[in-house]
Amino acid sequence: MAFGKPKTPLTPEEQVERNRRRAIGLSVAAEAFKQGDPVGRALGLQQQFEQQAQQAEQDKLLQQLAQDPRYADMVRLYQAGLDPRLSMAGQRKIVKGADGYNYYADTGKRVLPGIEKEDDKDYKSVKDAAGYLRYIEGPQKGERVFPEVVIEKRPDIKDEASLRKEFNDQSKYFKGIAQSFGKVLGTDPTAAGDVSLVFAYMKMLDPGSVVREGEQATARNAAGVPSRIINLYNRVITGETLLPEQRADFRKQAQNIYDLALSDQSGVVSRYTSIAEDKGMKPETIIFDYTKGIQPLIFRKSLENATLEDLQQLDASKYNEEELEILAKVLADKIR
Repeated sequence: MAFGKPKTPLTPEEQVERNRRRAIGLSVAAEAFKQGDPVGRALGLQQQFEQQAQQAEQDKLLQQLAQDPRYADMVRLYQAGLDPRLSMAGQRKIVKGADGYNYYADTGKRVLPGIEKEDDKDYKSVKDAAGYLRYIEGPQKGERVFPEVVIEKRPDIKDEASLRKEFNDQSKYFKGIAQSFGKVLGTDPTAAGDVSLVFAYMKMLDPGSVVREGEQATARNAAGVPSRIINLYNRVITGETLLPEQRADFRKQAQNIYDLALSDQSGVVSRYTSIAEDKGMKPETIIFDYTKGIQPLIFRKSLENATLEDLQQLDASKYNEEELEILAKVLADKIR
């Protein structure tokens, strides 16, 4: 028995095409036993398969685009039957003007400027004494262009001292969290250290609590603290010590609270930096970095939790003078 040359395996695309042709051929054969137009049926099936192939290719492309953050919103809008260009709005507020069109609230520009109504006409507008745009001609004369927009009145900031005071007022919550977190990181694994550790953690949970360190905590003077934490604190101040895993858990939870507060504080810093720059002031005279005292403590704790071998492999060129000093002290403690 003679054998020919082995056939080259089909590619996935070739396999799909072969299956498509087989399906059309089977359909034609089936139609041959029926009354009707088998050729027309075959052509119809071929067109249907081509449409399905195009749709499959389009779906595949959309799936790929949906994985890219730059196009994910556009894909979702398209699949929902909406104009993908709406994704360009991002987090910007969109309002409906008196003329029936949508506008960006921050710039006043049309959301989809290419779409026009049959009777559309641009009418002039000016700002009134309150800062709102109003039409001065056309059927909406005298009406506000953006009726849904409300202009927030900020107090007049006359000097840097006033703006600095406002920034500090907005930063009070973060300052309290940062101070308590610093105490959490700075405690030693001793009975007294455990008291300070749990007390500082309680202050992070409830910055407004009136319980004093070393005194019994109650649901009244520490209203924002869970009862299990209150009970544990009361046991600690009587001499009970924490287990190593309990200390680690307290520090981990405290880190989570600090990170969340830091995220909010970053927004405050960004906002007041912009205000200072808009008024021609130097942001460094307004903004204070309340994380300065915390970062060295976080760095030290990360080193203390590392092994001696890991510390010896660190690249000293990546650290500043203060960090190198901390690294040297931690290494000395671990070598002893």
